[in-house]
Amino acid sequence: MQYRFSKQTIHIIAENRSGADKDRLRVTACRIFRSAWPVLMTAVLLGSGRLAAQMGFTVYPSEYQIKSRYIVNLVRYVDWPENAFQDTSSPYIIGLTGNDPYGIDLEKAIEGKTINNRHFIIRQFEENEVIGKCHILVVGSRERDFHRKVLLKIRSRSILSISDSPFFAEDGGMIHFVIRKKKIRFQINTAAVKQSGLKISTKILKMAEITG
Repeated sequence: MQYRFSKQTIHIIAENRSGADKDRLRVTACRIFRSAWPVLMTAVLLGSGRLAAQMGFTVYPSEYQIKSRYIVNLVRYVDWPENAFQDTSSPYIIGLTGNDPYGIDLEKAIEGKTINNRHFIIRQFEENEVIGKCHILVVGSRERDFHRKVLLKIRSRSILSISDSPFFAEDGGMIHFVIRKKKIRFQINTAAVKQSGLKISTKILKMAEITG
């Protein structure tokens, strides 16, 4: 039996079948695409299907290389209010606070990267500093008390908060990186997203564990 992974091709083949065969083939096609969807979206978020070659990594990307790619490419699926930017070419500002495990990995992820005609810059905020202008805030500390204080500082602001700190989404953070079966996944607190005025594409919501 020959398998063809084009939905259009399967549809054409189905039209040349009759009755129950046609229905079974269409059901099979739908199941294939539903099961493949999370894999396809993960490839998009990581920037490539051939990760090692196109992302400039060695054979196996590190945990924070992968998370850095997620942070940058998630921007494609988030809408900020119009007043979040000075003009149509203003950059995306990624703020960092707390411990910074990303280091050069995040710098490499944004190097030469442009999304929606905007490039990226990184801004570091000290632990006791007021969180200034930024569109994404990566909270690096794994201490729960620290990220709670940070989330209070940015509550109701249009800032996409991201962390791998335990209980981050539960405490009001928007995107929480978690490990599931040795793979990086993420939780999304939809209530926190709504409160901030941001909008996240349903394509990403389908991939996430929803909280809030």
